[in-house]
Amino acid sequence: MNFINKDFTNLISKVYLTENASLILYSLIRSCRPHKILEIGVGYSTLFIAKAISDIQEETYEYLNNTQLTPNAFDYMGTNYNPQFYSIDNYAAPEAVTNVIDVLTKEGLNNKIQFLNVDLWDFIKINDEKHDLIWLDVGNGEEYMELFDTFYDRLESGGLLIMHNTTASLWGNLFLSEIKNKKNNNNFEMINIIEPHKNTQSSMTVFRKINNNNIYSVYS
Repeated sequence: MNFINKDFTNLISKVYLTENASLILYSLIRSCRPHKILEIGVGYSTLFIAKAISDIQEETYEYLNNTQLTPNAFDYMGTNYNPQFYSIDNYAAPEAVTNVIDVLTKEGLNNKIQFLNVDLWDFIKINDEKHDLIWLDVGNGEEYMELFDTFYDRLESGGLLIMHNTTASLWGNLFLSEIKNKKNNNNFEMINIIEPHKNTQSSMTVFRKINNNNIYSVYS
């Protein structure tokens, strides 16, 4: 599976530090099949979200039989899977956004995304939709609690909220400590993924809003 092509990797040397986080995002989308995706901050990860959507749409599952599929399985497979994907950015670094859009266009992935050139806080005021996966690649820790409160409430049940660079600063660590006290831990699951070789942009935290999943079979 060679989805990390030359055009993708050429962007790493520019302004992006999500070369590993992007792979995790790709795998999460391939696994969880979110129908409504929101990204705050256009960047290297944008390519991998778009690529994950494209790869799902090209999948075939002839090897699976009916007992291995959920009742609504086909909503998540092949061309039936057509998620809404918004990527929000204030274009403060226009060259970075242009670089990403150029690669997306060259790879035929630009039709997977709707770009919105808007300030994050203005977007919050005008949009209160719920999403299945929200990727927050923004902030330095001081506003993380406000961002969490805002976007956690905009998660669908079972949805994922993923925040970048959460453990590399004092503010980020205070946020993670406070979040355990602020929220009822029965309402979410959390995991921190650390990149020990980096001083900054060196972690991501995944929150999952807990729901009651249906059990379709006693067999794994």
